[in-house]
Formats: sequence, structure tokens, C-alpha cells
Amino acid sequence: TLFIQISPSQVRSLRGLLGRGKFPEIRRSAHQMKSSAANVGALKLARLCAELEEATERNGDFDEAAIVRLIACIEDESTRVCVALSQETSKAA
Repeated sequence: TLFIQISPSQVRSLRGLLGRGKFPEIRRSAHQMKSSAANVGALKLARLCAELEEATERNGDFDEAAIVRLIACIEDESTRVCVALSQETSKAA
């Protein structure tokens, strides 16, 4: 699926944006990922993305440690979802 193709690059992008302190871009990327995750039924991933989106809306008052933890959780959950989707795709073929 398209999700499997784009998810790893989206997570890498989050990490890169964090390294450059680009919180508005992190928020936009988290919003896009939230929608993509919801579309494939990955509700836990969508919830984590929503939490990241909220964490980066604080007008410069960011809890960077919390954001780092959320990105790590998103990375783990995204990997889990991609594996599950790959297995489902293989079964359907």
C-alpha cells in the first residue's frame, strides 16, 4: 500500500525537523500522518500523531523531551503497522 511506501520517510522527516527545531513543520507532518494512519485503520498511530500535533501547537512553549518520546513511539508504531499491512497484503495476493 501507499502507506507502507511513505511512512518510513515521514518518520525520518519528523526526526530531521526536530533536529532543526522546525515545530510548525512537525505539526503539519503529524497532521498528515494522522490522516494517513486513520485511513488504513491504524488508530493507535493516528492517536500518537494527534498527540504530537497538539504538543507542537504551544506557541513556542514546547516540551522537547515529550516530543522526542512521541516521535519514538510513532516510529515504533509505524513500523508495527507497516509489518501488519505487509502481512495482510501478502495474504490477499
